[in-house]
Formats: sequence, structure tokens, C-alpha cells
Amino acid sequence: MIKKKRIYKCAIFGIGAQTLNFHIKTIESFSNIKLIGVIEKNKNKLNYFLKNNKHIKGYNNFDEFIKNNKDIDFIIISTSHDSHYKISKKSISRGLHILKEKPFAISLKQGKKLEELARKKHIHLLTVTQRKFHPAYSIFFKLINKIGRVFYVDIKYTLFTKKQTKDWRNNKQLAGGGCVIDMGYHMIDLLIWYFGLPDSIIAKTSLNGKKNAVYDTEDTAKIMFEYKNDNNKFWGSALISKTIFPKQECFNVYGTKGTICIERGKIKLLSPIGKLKKHFIGEDNWISSYKNQLEYFLKIIENREDTNNPKFHLNHMAFIESVYTSNKQNKYINPKKYLIK
Repeated sequence: MIKKKRIYKCAIFGIGAQTLNFHIKTIESFSNIKLIGVIEKNKNKLNYFLKNNKHIKGYNNFDEFIKNNKDIDFIIISTSHDSHYKISKKSISRGLHILKEKPFAISLKQGKKLEELARKKHIHLLTVTQRKFHPAYSIFFKLINKIGRVFYVDIKYTLFTKKQTKDWRNNKQLAGGGCVIDMGYHMIDLLIWYFGLPDSIIAKTSLNGKKNAVYDTEDTAKIMFEYKNDNNKFWGSALISKTIFPKQECFNVYGTKGTICIERGKIKLLSPIGKLKKHFIGEDNWISSYKNQLEYFLKIIENREDTNNPKFHLNHMAFIESVYTSNKQNKYINPKKYLIK
């Protein structure tokens, strides 16, 4: 007897660029996922969306949605950072699994609370970090043993935004921070995925990159980090900025026998003098990463072990907390101390 394929019912909270360009398209590519509704507090944005997507139901708030939809498996959260915590808590209390945009939380304190709630309620809470699900980035693990002893890591993730709009991303209370917790989260995720949490961090941040712009979130950060384990002893630096050109995404790992260079969707293995030894270019279409991530999410709902769980992302929050504390106190911080209960 052929086992009937389970149909998962889901909803999306927030109608922004990520939802329109990635989440909805990804869901539509799965025959076993049904999008039963979108939730958006901005009525004008919701009405415009519903006008062009008549087959999807829309709601102004979470309570209204829950009242009309009792049978649901998971929710996707794609809203402003400050709203993630409240929506996640409500979803957990309703027994809904959660796929959410980064960051995991806007503070380590919030992150620890969410991790505790999800664990106690046996809820899967997955943070969207697309690079883990793009083939180019996972090839790193096949190359790392080919470059000898790692001695330095150089990260650059920069772009130049022409306009500094007065949206929630430029409000520290709503965003939790600027380029570090927002765009920088992806580079932090790669660093921790590849090497674990550093032993020491020192950082400086600034918000002076835009003339006559009014915002209180950092636009540029320089972070230095160090790993002190005898078997994994090296240091590195990261430049994160939304006000420095050119647009670049580089994650370079230098070893005694060669270098691994990672760019957006590409990875190269170089000899010690820079000669190309191996080169891999992944798909330019990032929809594939979202598909892989959603497929992984369904598998962990079906009781597969989750290696990208909330406890893992507490490392990210400890890293970010260390950056902001170091900038404020002008000293080295051990991020691991924040994970000690």
C-alpha cells in the first residue's frame, strides 16, 4: 500500500520583498505544501497583495488568522525584527513550527527565552540562512583539509546604499542594531558554521557614513576575532558596511598550503601563490537555496535531527552581543561567557 503524502498547511506573516520574491515562489514549487493565508498589519499593502493574489486569503493580525484557521502546521515570519519575538511566542503557544527570517532574535536575552520556549513545547524553530543550503558554501568542508593549517580569515561584506530611508532598519529599538545584526548575520553564520564561536572578539562600529542622515544603527563595523584552541588557533577580521563601495561578499580562509575564497554563490581553491586549483559556481537563482531549506524544514518536522536549531543560533546572538559590548567598552570580549547559564 502506497503511503499518502502528507500535506502541510502554512501561513506567511509579513508581505515584504523576501515574501514576494522568495517565500511564496518556493511554497508554490512544493506539491505537499498549501499556503492558506498571509498576515499583514499594513492594510494598504495587504489589499494590494490580495488584489493580485485572489486565491490567497489575507488577515490583518495573527489572532484573526488563528481564529479562522485551526488546522495549520507552520508559519513563516518575514516581518520587522522587533515583531519576531511576539509572533514567535504566539506561534509556539499555538503549537506551530516556525521558519523565520534572520536574526534569530534582537538580543541574546530574547534568543535564550525563545530557545527555552521552543524546546519545552517541542517546536522546531528554523532561522533562514540561505547560504547553508547553497551547494557552493557546503563544498568548503571538502576543501578545508587541503589548505593545511588555517592562520587567518578575512571577511568583507559591503555595499553602498544610495538612500538612507526612515524605515525600521534604521531604528535600533526596532532592528536591534544595524549592519552587524542585519546583513552581517549571514557572515557570522558562515564563520560559526565553519569554525564555531570564537574565543575573543574586539570591534568598532560607526554610524557616520551618510551625510545629513538621521539614524541610530551602525552602518559600518570592523570586527577582529580569535580562536585559541591548540588544534584550531588562528585569527581574522570582518568588515561589514552598508555605506562602503564596492558591493562585495568575500569570505577568504588562508592556510599554510593554500586558500579558500568564497564569494556569493562561488568557491575557489587556490595554491599558496594564488594559482587556481578548483573552482565551483553554484546556481545564481537563490530560489534553489530556499527550496533546499524548506525541504530540510519539512524533514525536521518529521522528527529529523535539526543541526540549525535555536541553540545553535544562540552562538550568533553571543557573537553579536560581544560586538556591541566591545564597541561600547573598548575591550576584548569572550562571547562564550554569554552562553554560560
